[in-house]
Amino acid sequence: LAGASDVAVTDKIAHVTGRLASSTASAEDLALVTDILSHNPAPEDLATWTEVLGTPSHAPADGEAPIPRDWARAWRWAAVLPEYVLAAWRDAIDYVSGHHGTPDPQALTGDRFPQWEGGFGRSPYSAEALSACPPLEAAALVAAWEPDAESEQQRFGHLELARALEDAVKADSVGWSVVPQDVVTALGKPLYIEHYFRALTERAADIVPHAPAVLVAALAQLPAGGGQAANQDTGEVTAGGNMQEVVLDLVRALANEDGDLAASLNDLWERALTAVRSIPETDTGLLFADHDPLNSAINRSWGHGFQTVFALAAWEFRSHGTVRPEFEEILDAVIGAVGSVGREFRAIFASHRPLLEGIAGTWLEAHAAALFREGALARETFNLTVKWSRPTTWFYREFTAELLGAALRRVDNAIRLVVAAALHEVEGYELDTLIKRLGKDTAVLATAAEDAAFLVQEAEPN
Repeated sequence: LAGASDVAVTDKIAHVTGRLASSTASAEDLALVTDILSHNPAPEDLATWTEVLGTPSHAPADGEAPIPRDWARAWRWAAVLPEYVLAAWRDAIDYVSGHHGTPDPQALTGDRFPQWEGGFGRSPYSAEALSACPPLEAAALVAAWEPDAESEQQRFGHLELARALEDAVKADSVGWSVVPQDVVTALGKPLYIEHYFRALTERAADIVPHAPAVLVAALAQLPAGGGQAANQDTGEVTAGGNMQEVVLDLVRALANEDGDLAASLNDLWERALTAVRSIPETDTGLLFADHDPLNSAINRSWGHGFQTVFALAAWEFRSHGTVRPEFEEILDAVIGAVGSVGREFRAIFASHRPLLEGIAGTWLEAHAAALFREGALARETFNLTVKWSRPTTWFYREFTAELLGAALRRVDNAIRLVVAAALHEVEGYELDTLIKRLGKDTAVLATAAEDAAFLVQEAEPN
């Protein structure tokens, strides 16, 4: 995503929001955040990052006590995120820095941050040691390791080994994707297989030639325990219990890279649709109660499924010019969802609106009112598409009044979209119209003037 001119900044921000559940930041995270910051986002644009990070747990009882995991996570992400996002974590980061040094972005482009000497586990094999072996030999080494009294004293652990494996696979993703089923068989444990597929997902662009074999191996993995619990986020799922989401993310990544999905396409659709239908019978609320429902949606099994449905539909449209009828059937089914699940589905609808315009325009025209104008969830859905999706000619034309109203309500990104439309001379957004409509709130009008000056300054000379 870093450097991609065809991906909206808001989509990039949403991706980082989902990544913050990870205990470690990567070089890819650093590149993407640097890209986002180059667009000079306002602090409120990154408020979801602060919200997802939450607040620190209690301080260690003394200097010998283990460093809390959330403190370690904040310290690692401090090498990537702007300081104001981590303001609540400053004391925690300073405490960890006193033990392990100041977070250094350069560490992300070379070796990983050092493992803790106490309180946290280590891998019995480093990523470098695993990379020195052919993939199948490395997989056998990983699978054969078991803890003993000495390893427990050294704090070696399965999870740390899985993370080292993931790093090794990312370092040679092509080599590790040649015979994926053999690798999966050699690894054996779901935890290791999960991290193997996570690495391939991050390197999807590199493994496209091996996509058919990778997908066969991935589809052979059954969702553990029926998928994710309703009150569980991605970062809290027990080892091996997140396989469904991992496989769906891999499918989506390969579809977006135009990998060859043909041989497994029907099975891929079935896996994604099954995940979409896995919603709980009772409303359990959003994962992050006071946050944007998109943050909750992208951490649900049904959210992973729905995003994958969009990716598969887009792949079919690019490949064949049409999309199977099951796509619109599932759209019809989930548009009527209510409660927190309905809000989560609509957040994904909102963030994928431009894609819907391109591959299911007739359906979108017929359901635009139900999505964005009518019903208890319509206004929030509209606000979310303003916040997370890029503007389009259709959107500007169909929702002029609603967008101007959103600007007056100071919905995230609405004023900027209105100003951009005026600068691009979109019909219905003439400057005199904006002055008349936004002038009802002088503060909004002043913000619009500031945004206009910024956009003009940032525009190309032509």
